Amino acid sequence: MLKILVLCLSVLLVTSCSKKSSGGSSNERSRPEQGSTDGESTSGSTTGGTTGGTTTGGTTGGTTGGTTTGGTTTGGTTTGGTTTGGTTTGGTTTGGTTGGRVPPQVITTYFGAAADEHNGFNTTGFSQNINRGRSFFIDLNLFAPGIYTNLVGDVSTPTGGGIDYNFRVRSERINPSRPGLSFSSIFDSTPYRFKIVFPIKQDRTFGRDTGIESPVSRSVSRKIGGIWHFSTPIAFFGTTLIDVESTVKTPAILRVFDCDTNLIHQMPVIYPNGENGDQQIHFVGLTSNRGNICSVSLTVGDYEDGVFDTPDNGSTRSMAIDDFTYGR
Repeated sequence: MLKILVLCLSVLLVTSCSKKSSGGSSNERSRPEQGSTDGESTSGSTTGGTTGGTTTGGTTGGTTGGTTTGGTTTGGTTTGGTTTGGTTTGGTTTGGTTGGRVPPQVITTYFGAAADEHNGFNTTGFSQNINRGRSFFIDLNLFAPGIYTNLVGDVSTPTGGGIDYNFRVRSERINPSRPGLSFSSIFDSTPYRFKIVFPIKQDRTFGRDTGIESPVSRSVSRKIGGIWHFSTPIAFFGTTLIDVESTVKTPAILRVFDCDTNLIHQMPVIYPNGENGDQQIHFVGLTSNRGNICSVSLTVGDYEDGVFDTPDNGSTRSMAIDDFTYGR
């Protein structure tokens, strides 16, 4: 009987312990542990894991640093790769097209024969190689005869828009020790006064209407030059020269400059048929395949036969210029 009572008590104790244990587990699940919840499950997984791992560290850090900013958009494709550094700026447009793929600078000159007089505009082929719909013809009859230091024109097309010009006379040093590669290294900074004359003439050679007559230089080491500046880059220029002498030994020089005043190209004036310009009228013109001309200059030469003309280095020569044209 005693054994039965001991057995019953043992059963009761085991049952009671099981219930207490079961109640403890239930309380543990219904009241989350602070350290587990904040650090691991809710905050640790969501904040530390999601924000730090996936959202901030993974997505934001990966997207911003990896794909969007550093990888594809900024550094890779858009800015550094394709748009800025690769194709547009560095590759095709700036580095590629401008620096490599654009054809080299080509300046074509047109020199009419003396018999052409003003008609050299057409007979040299100049008029067929320019855009006449975007050209400006400057009639010097619009200016009153007198003395000028600066000839300025504000011109526009019938549809609006234009390219203003500025004409001055300066001097160029003869036989410089170092060839000039920019406007300021070739020409003196002080402008010369010149005349607007009607009718224009030079050494018994007459033009057909009003024109420009320059003085001679002020020094035996310099010769005179006429200079046109333009407010917008042009692609072509042409004018009529009156008694502007040019020979192989002492040629007149035609130059073109870009908008940074750098010398693009220069060439001697070589008239057709062995002509030398003495008491003659010639059309001269030029075109640029890049349309990047901002200044044109013409420096006098000399005709040195020693019979009708005393040879010199061009320092005693002046020039006369009739109407001119230019455009894009």
